[in-house]
Amino acid sequence: MRDLLCIGTLVIDRYLFVRDFSSTLREGEVEHSDMKYGGGCANTTLAARKLGLDADLLAPIGDDITGTSYSQHLAANGVFGVVKKKGGTPLCTYIINKKTEQQKGYWYLGVGILLKKMEFPNQLLKNFKIVHLSQTPIEVGMKMLKKKITLSYNPGPPIFQLDLKKLKKVLMRCKYIFVNESEFSYMTKNGITVGKLIDAMPDRVIIVTRGDHGSEAYSDDGVTAVKGIKTKYVETNGAGDALIAGFFKGLMEGKDIRTSLEYGNTVSSFVIEKIGCQTNHPTYEQMKRRWKKSYGK
Repeated sequence: MRDLLCIGTLVIDRYLFVRDFSSTLREGEVEHSDMKYGGGCANTTLAARKLGLDADLLAPIGDDITGTSYSQHLAANGVFGVVKKKGGTPLCTYIINKKTEQQKGYWYLGVGILLKKMEFPNQLLKNFKIVHLSQTPIEVGMKMLKKKITLSYNPGPPIFQLDLKKLKKVLMRCKYIFVNESEFSYMTKNGITVGKLIDAMPDRVIIVTRGDHGSEAYSDDGVTAVKGIKTKYVETNGAGDALIAGFFKGLMEGKDIRTSLEYGNTVSSFVIEKIGCQTNHPTYEQMKRRWKKSYGK
């Protein structure tokens, strides 16, 4: 059985670094620009493979030049689960203020909108120990409810627009849930509490990322808090996706929740050191060295 299947959208990330976000400016100078491969499902898949997990993805990709280039990039890294669709490859443009580190993001969905119409055959899913949904439309989660799989979910920013009834159903089905502070607060305010989630599935684990303050895991054993790792900061996109890969690497080594979360924090600390979600994934050996140094192992 293979380790991890990530389902989601593949995205080309474009970074524009500017001096000013002022709404009074109709145009302004871009000081630096860059383009990188992104999309949560690919970010997690590639980080996991770099750590030694047998991971793959399932995602639509456009039949344009960027889609072809991205497919070749994934294939070169042992990932072959792309499904070519007629249309444009999704694009996200990040406009980043270099002084304040504020950023704005603008999406072009392209063929990513077709993900909710795709089918996910049992014959494929059952070959993986964990099936992870990365910021997928709620329709994808609903299709997983009756499948006999171990399900993981990172709803991401789309959580604020999802149908709450359906969101609750999907979350109740997931063994692993990954959210940031604002997403966690939104869940709690809408009655999706840690207590209810764990009462319904005692072996469930809910991971809450808290930026440079580290992360927390809520489980039947209580709260496990792990401090963040201080390192040079360039840009945070993809850090949460990398944490997921590190966490699952720990679990599949038989580590406890605390150690697995430390692995996750360690992997994410590499990602924020360079521009691009996939630019600086560590090898297993690199991760272990920093993990030992950072957590006194």
